[in-house]
Amino acid sequence: MLGIVFAINLEDGSELYARRIEQAAWATAIGCKDRVYFFGKDATTIVIRGGKTIGKLASKQWWNSEDWKLDRAATDREDTSESRAAVAMFQGQFNLAWRSRKTRC
Repeated sequence: MLGIVFAINLEDGSELYARRIEQAAWATAIGCKDRVYFFGKDATTIVIRGGKTIGKLASKQWWNSEDWKLDRAATDREDTSESRAAVAMFQGQFNLAWRSRKTRC
């Protein structure tokens, strides 16, 4: 499943572009300086350059289903892969090391 990013001109409301990104968003995108961060349904964060043209800056997949080492009793009650991922994350089963600069928005 692909997501679509729309950009509009704030002065006159005209559409600047509508482009597909790798996956559908799972949470609200966050803008910081000239970057927009999209948090995908399949555990991938995509960073694009904001502005009059679109440009992909980075992409990071945080985990996949093969990384899961789940407590079956806790996850058997869940019926979607997203809810199982959330349970596993709160169990501390994922290594989500984020290596980034400190950025102020």
